[in-house]
Amino acid sequence: MVVSHVVLLSFKPGIGDVQKEEALTRLREIKDKAVHPTTGKPLVKSLTGGKNNSPKGYNKGYEYAFTWEFDTPEDRDYYTFKDPYHTSITPVILDAIENIIVVDFTPHEY
Repeated sequence: MVVSHVVLLSFKPGIGDVQKEEALTRLREIKDKAVHPTTGKPLVKSLTGGKNNSPKGYNKGYEYAFTWEFDTPEDRDYYTFKDPYHTSITPVILDAIENIIVVDFTPHEY
């Protein structure tokens, strides 16, 4: 059962371009660097994301959105709580962002 992991974030005011790009790069690298502990295969099935460009103005200050897909809830849970790459980048991301929302869901389960 596929699990989608959605992250919305905004950066701290005045953060430099270098620190912002470092955080964004680390988030994009999750797809290739977060690996299954037994198989060594990537935990992330797919990644999509980008900078908000909605003309509606309902983003409440959130600048970027990312969605990672995992094959199973177990893969998502390993990534969330135990994956060494995720653990290593969390302080870098949290140091750069002002706000974050994380929502996980199973597609077509309403």
